[in-house]
Amino acid sequence: MCRLLLITVTALTCLSSAWGQSAGSYVGEIVGQDVYIRSGPDKSWYAVTQLSAPTHIKIVGAEGEWLKIEPPEGCFSLISKQHVQRDGEVGTVTSDQVRVRAGSLLQPSKMDKVQGQFNRGNTVSIIGETEEYYKIKPIGAVLYVHQSYVHPVHEGAGTAAEPTIPTSRPAGSMPSLSSVTETPTPAPHRRAAATTQPAAAGPLSTLENANKPAADHKPASAAQAAFDAAEKKLIEEYKKDPDKRDYKGLRDTYAAIAADPDCGPLKPLVEYRMKYLEWEMARAGDVILVGAIKRQTEAEQKELDEARKKTIREPNDPTLAPITETLRGRLAASTLFTGRGFYPKRWTLRLDNTGVILAYLEESTATVRLADHEGWRVAVTGKPHYNAALKTNLLEVSSVERLPGGEPDAAPPSPTTLPSKPPVVEPTADWSAPAPPPPAPAGLAAPAAPAAPAAAAAPAAAPAPASQPATPVNAEEYN
Repeated sequence: MCRLLLITVTALTCLSSAWGQSAGSYVGEIVGQDVYIRSGPDKSWYAVTQLSAPTHIKIVGAEGEWLKIEPPEGCFSLISKQHVQRDGEVGTVTSDQVRVRAGSLLQPSKMDKVQGQFNRGNTVSIIGETEEYYKIKPIGAVLYVHQSYVHPVHEGAGTAAEPTIPTSRPAGSMPSLSSVTETPTPAPHRRAAATTQPAAAGPLSTLENANKPAADHKPASAAQAAFDAAEKKLIEEYKKDPDKRDYKGLRDTYAAIAADPDCGPLKPLVEYRMKYLEWEMARAGDVILVGAIKRQTEAEQKELDEARKKTIREPNDPTLAPITETLRGRLAASTLFTGRGFYPKRWTLRLDNTGVILAYLEESTATVRLADHEGWRVAVTGKPHYNAALKTNLLEVSSVERLPGGEPDAAPPSPTTLPSKPPVVEPTADWSAPAPPPPAPAGLAAPAAPAAPAAAAAPAAAPAPASQPATPVNAEEYN
């Protein structure tokens, strides 16, 4: 028991320090969403693409906390067109020490990172171009990802399986989990033969290798078999539409594997799978909630549309009865719309007591002849509408009826003549009389008063003004 505990502790210790290994290559798995892949080993270097779980990458080394990885599919390098002779999709370098730079899918203007140099005669594979550069497939270049976003799947230069190269995608898009392919799953750590040198990148300590022969290993455990089956089921589920995937069933399957005492080194990966599926379940719940809100909104909008149809009449709606209106008043021919110009002939309907025009009338059918009822007080029925060009109400008359006692007048009323009288202005003082003499000094006789002027002739009577006709009270179309 103590020996088994020592082996387990040693394996976990080596696993936690696997990122520091620089020899060999192994497969890692992205454990986050929209993880930046950068051109250099620091956050100050520009990002070239983004990857999301459960994408696999090939790790070829480390630099501090940053892992060196092979460029994922879709990434590219840049080389100046001035130093390349192109022949179709192949280019030949024509100068020495030509710099190759890291291109970015996220920030096309960035190209500061120099990945290496090509010399005269080297060939490159051209996959695109910009105004000044060719986009080429990376050769011997590396990109960087922070170790906190990667989980090791396989260690060991001689035992690592060929990784599934992920597909790069633009920033902000959801990961394409339909592209997940079945990849080798981590097997239980096997005991290697005793050697004088430690394994190149093996996770187990040399203590175990020295004390156990190579033939002494156990077959795959039940936990390993259950994990393999769960991985296959995961791949099959992700081939379905997102709303039909059984995230909860998958999560319960991995939870049962994690509870197995023989899970051992599989437990970190199983726990990651559980967290990822829980995140998917939460996202699916949000999608369901949004769908419910959308359906409720559409139902409420439909109710509003039905209520609107009951209150607002759409023009020419055949499902609704036509609007009719009946007006009563004195009928007369319009002097503005005589039918000789652009507009058709129209009539006016006025109030008897004020002469105010209620509406302009039009004949809607050939059976209605408004001219036969001119001067009569009538009741007209028809379809009303507002003419925006004329800024007035019109009634398309469908029927007309003479009202009792509404006969036309024998003669039109004559204009009333009002007399005109000039205003009378009463003078307040006689300014034509001379001023009175000043008083005489003491001892002197007062001077004689001047003779009074002859009486002014009475003004002649003003001629009678000509009579002015008053404005007709019922002038038509006074506007």
